[in-house]
Amino acid sequence: MVFRMRDRRLSFASVGQHFAEEHFASLCRFGYSNKRALHTIGFRGIGFKSTFSLGDTVRLLTPTLSVAFERQRFTEPKWINGAASLPLHTEVHVPIVDVHREREVEKNLEEWLKSPVSLLFFKHIRPSADWRT
Repeated sequence: MVFRMRDRRLSFASVGQHFAEEHFASLCRFGYSNKRALHTIGFRGIGFKSTFSLGDTVRLLTPTLSVAFERQRFTEPKWINGAASLPLHTEVHVPIVDVHREREVEKNLEEWLKSPVSLLFFKHIRPSADWRT
């Protein structure tokens, strides 16, 4: 997992497993998770929806699709037409709605970099070399 903060936007990318149809379907449902094993993260599919606490729109770009979700109808994807070249990995972009939320995200990221104990449930996480630029 790679993350970046730039121009009041949080972006993160998965550099591991590719985004599958099952993953996309789980984003379009409420109260559903595709994580079946008890030792995994995820509960009733609310993790992705929590990104709306930062901004009103979440963009999802994968090697095969480009969609946006909006807070008002968070389970209804809107296809992004004419998107620039698609990435090699799955990327999520969230424009942060205000400076207060941006500062809180930066504070959390800095704390996690100092002491990643709270992130032990992630298999791999690393900041982009320029996560603040």
